Amino acid sequence: MDVRWQEPPPAIEPPEAARNATMARSRALNELAATLREHPGRWALVTVRRWSGGGDQYKRRGLEVTSRRRPDGLFDQYVRAPE
Repeated sequence: MDVRWQEPPPAIEPPEAARNATMARSRALNELAATLREHPGRWALVTVRRWSGGGDQYKRRGLEVTSRRRPDGLFDQYVRAPE
C-alpha cells in the first residue's frame, strides 16, 4: 500500500468563529421553531437540498419534516409544528 505523507493545511476558521456560527444557526432554528408554533399544522418551505434526508435539527425541536422531489432533481424540505 502506498502511503502519502502530508501535513494537514491550516484551519480555515478559528474554533471560536466556528462556535459562533453554530450558536447563530441554533438561534435561527429556535426562532423558526417559535414562528412555526404560532401557526401549527401549516407547512413552511425551509430549504432546497440535493438529497431528501436530514431534518434532525427540526425533529429535535419537536417539528415535523418532509421532503418532495422537484422536477430538477433537487428536494424541497418542508417543516411544520404539529397541530
